[in-house]
Amino acid sequence: MLGTFFASLGASNLIFQNLLGFAAFDTNVVLFAFLFLVALGVDYNIFLTARAREEARRYGTREGMVRALSSTGAVITSAGILIAAVFAVLGCCPSSPSPRLV
Repeated sequence: MLGTFFASLGASNLIFQNLLGFAAFDTNVVLFAFLFLVALGVDYNIFLTARAREEARRYGTREGMVRALSSTGAVITSAGILIAAVFAVLGCCPSSPSPRLV
């Protein structure tokens, strides 16, 4: 899990600095990226594990895992692409100035 996090952080850093011309990450990016990646990863692992457990009871461990991956792989991939698109849009939106208290 940590390897994936650091690989995605490094790839993002290369893209932002070399392709998009940003000087550096905001300090909150690393924390938010870790929290979102861990939370989403755990959710998808629970979804896949629950399906694998159901299929393994019927077809055995090996066949059950193959069936679980084939039935949930598209759903998990689609959800990952969707959440990446949502965060890309949110990352591109300009932040509004905070209201001043008078």
